Amino acid sequence: SIAHVSKGNVIATIETPNYIVDTGLEEVAALISTSGTGTVFSAIAIGTSSAATAATQTQLSGESHRVAFADAIADETATFTATFSFTGSYVLQEAGIFNDTGTGAMLSRRTFNAVNVASGDSLIITLSITVARS
Repeated sequence: SIAHVSKGNVIATIETPNYIVDTGLEEVAALISTSGTGTVFSAIAIGTSSAATAATQTQLSGESHRVAFADAIADETATFTATFSFTGSYVLQEAGIFNDTGTGAMLSRRTFNAVNVASGDSLIITLSITVARS
């Protein structure tokens, strides 16, 4: 979920699904293999692009901010939460999970309806990944 906070109040909440990209699948495989060299996921990034998500994407299309997340696991679901605080105005439309606060491999990407943030606003982004049998 994405919670838009302005003047201390949640003014909007958005729910959209994550899409696991190819680099994310490869990184997960590397993490669960003794011969892999995977890097643990540690950051959420947000951006300004509304471009459609594709399996081959490796980065957000218009990344503007990236921060480390707090995470938790319950049963087969991992939940990642990050708070972004703004000193300028942005029109945000995408978010992704990464394994580095600088660049790193992208696990998932999601797009959402435009969120217009202003200086002093914040976004609280909570992304969940559920591991399930197919």
